[in-house]
Amino acid sequence: MKAIRFYGNEMATIEEMAVPSPSADQALIKVAYAGICGSDIAIYRGLNKRATYPVTPGHEFVGTIEKLPEHYGGCLVEGQRVMVIPTVSCGTCWGCRNGLRHICDTIKFLGIQFDGGFAEYALAEIQNLRPLPDTLSFELGVLIEPIAVAIHAVGFLKEVSKKRILVFGGGPIGLMTALIARLEGAQVIVAEPQASRRAAAQKFGFPTIDPSTADPQEIKAKYTDSIGFDAFLECAGHPSTFQFMIATAKQKSHIIIVATYKQPPFIDIFMMSRKEMHIDISWTYFDIECEQAIDVLKKDSELFRSLVTHVFPLEETDTAMHHFIDGGDTLKVSIKVEQV
Repeated sequence: MKAIRFYGNEMATIEEMAVPSPSADQALIKVAYAGICGSDIAIYRGLNKRATYPVTPGHEFVGTIEKLPEHYGGCLVEGQRVMVIPTVSCGTCWGCRNGLRHICDTIKFLGIQFDGGFAEYALAEIQNLRPLPDTLSFELGVLIEPIAVAIHAVGFLKEVSKKRILVFGGGPIGLMTALIARLEGAQVIVAEPQASRRAAAQKFGFPTIDPSTADPQEIKAKYTDSIGFDAFLECAGHPSTFQFMIATAKQKSHIIIVATYKQPPFIDIFMMSRKEMHIDISWTYFDIECEQAIDVLKKDSELFRSLVTHVFPLEETDTAMHHFIDGGDTLKVSIKVEQV
């Protein structure tokens, strides 16, 4: 089979590999589409210290079940269309035993520590497969995993419909998080310094601000009657966002950290204390939130469709990675693996 391999040297090489054989708790998946995530860039550049090199990347992927174990007796069948939850948990730590396997003590991922979906075939744990409805295309199916991330993040907030929320970051995760919050009734503003991404957010109907030039007090007055935002969804991962959030926050406001930071941010704990602000950190999702993401896409597929701006064949993965890195009008970049 053809597979993309990352060696951490900013090159995506395509190699011939043997089709893997599933164990008793695994299925062999014929991959159709796989999405590029921002975290794949760190692996591509050799900056993810948790990655196992060389590795076949891709933790956002969909396809069909090619092979199930001989004595499998569950409800899935060969030939069925599925999405793959990429987490590999131990099953025995306190988190796994208490419904928190997404924050397992030894959490690992397909596409990072184990080979993922940038290949014609991939292995996945049977417990991590979720059927795709016939009405949902593979191309849109790659959005399920990141939409689950957005659902999990918004899930930290109570009474979302009563909230005025500032979302930092107009990239794919930021826009998906903003869309999920708005679908739940929130008033959402998107903060993004890059003009092309502000334009993309505006196409989705979001008011936008440039946090690198905007005056926090003017923003607070314009969008919250000088009361302050109820909540912030931080999807940018830039240290400067904390100063802006604190300056525009309402008392008792809530910050949800969705992004990861390349550099530790400075947090003015005193000013946060003065407003009794609250921080939660969101990490991946509960399995059921993938099922909820499927339901969201079934209901609002047209809303999310324009997030997928570019699709490349497997053989052009290196070009796709550079396209994703270069930005511009790029949002979600997908790899079409299956040749129809």
